Amino acid sequence: MCLCGHKKAIEKALGIEILVVGFDSGSGLPASGDPRDILYCWPEGSFVMNRAALEKRIGGQAQLVLGDVSKTVANWQPDPRAPLGAVRFDLDYYSSTMSALPVLTKENVLPRVWCYFDDICAGPEEAVIDIVGERAAISEFNLSPDRKKLNDKISLAHCFKGIQPQSWHRHIYIYHRIDHPNYNVCITKYRDQLQLASR
Repeated sequence: MCLCGHKKAIEKALGIEILVVGFDSGSGLPASGDPRDILYCWPEGSFVMNRAALEKRIGGQAQLVLGDVSKTVANWQPDPRAPLGAVRFDLDYYSSTMSALPVLTKENVLPRVWCYFDDICAGPEEAVIDIVGERAAISEFNLSPDRKKLNDKISLAHCFKGIQPQSWHRHIYIYHRIDHPNYNVCITKYRDQLQLASR
C-alpha cells in the first residue's frame, strides 16, 4: 500500500508510469528448520494475509503474485515496458530472501536497482547479525563470482539536499549491474527531477 502511494507521487512528478508488483505466500511464513531463518522471532504461520481485504485496498493499483517465493520469482519476468528499478524485500527469513534475490538477475532490470531490506537491523531481542536472516542472504548473494553486487555504502542524506539522516536509510542497498549495456549512460540531466520527486 505504501508503494502504491509513492507510485502516484512519482508518476505525477516525473510523468512516467510505474508498475507495482507484490509477492506473498498468502498463508504466512512457511515451515522451516533452518536456524538462519531467525525462527526465535518469526515462527511458522506469522503474517497471514487477508487476501480479500488487501485486494480491495489495492483496487487495481498493483499486481499481486501469490505462492511460494521460490517458485513465483523463478517464473516471473518484469514487464517489457517496465524494467525493474526498485525492490522492497520484507521476507524475514534467510531462506525466503535467498529465493527472492534472483529477481535482481532477470533480464529486464535497470543498471542500478534500489533495494530496501526491512529486516537487516532490529531490536536487541532479535539479535540480527551477518550470519542469519536477510543479512546472511545478502552476504551469500554477494559471494557470487559475477560483477553484480548489492552495496549498502550509500548515504541518502548526501544524495538529496536537505534530507536529515533517518533510521530507515540504513536499510537501503543498491544493486549494481556493472555489465549492463546502459550502466555508463549519464543520468545527471535527471537530477533536478529526482530531487523534486523526493520532496
